[in-house]
Amino acid sequence: MISLAKIETWDSKLMGWLFDLWESIPIRRGEVDLGALQGCLDCLSVGDFLGVAPEGTRSHDGKLLSGRPGIVLIGLHSGAPIVPVVHWGVEDFSKNIKHLKRTDFHIRVGKPFILDTNGERINSKLRQEMADEIMYQMAILMPKSTVANMRTVRHLQ
Repeated sequence: MISLAKIETWDSKLMGWLFDLWESIPIRRGEVDLGALQGCLDCLSVGDFLGVAPEGTRSHDGKLLSGRPGIVLIGLHSGAPIVPVVHWGVEDFSKNIKHLKRTDFHIRVGKPFILDTNGERINSKLRQEMADEIMYQMAILMPKSTVANMRTVRHLQ
């Protein structure tokens, strides 16, 4: 599996070496990074798995954040299925290790789906709706305590 990682990760020689070893794709967050998009599309075109945090970052409290529309561009341009994967528990690790307590870590994998515009013209509103749908598909895998009220807009196949 190949993943995206913020470009600042490569500022550290050790971390840069590790992320190169893991074949991570550097991304400049907060802007349209066409090089990262092309790297994602190349990865998917040869059948590799691509790990993406649709929120654009990690949640430090275990709760889902709002999805960013970049994941939608990858899904629409590649045609690759999106497999929602969620995990929780790691947010308690630092606190638990200080007290020599075990940390339960959970992972759930949802059903793959493909984004579908249903013939609608792609614009920023539609991209955000589709990103929201991806987050909804992740939310249904999470314990209720970790998600806010989320709605579905159904742009899936």
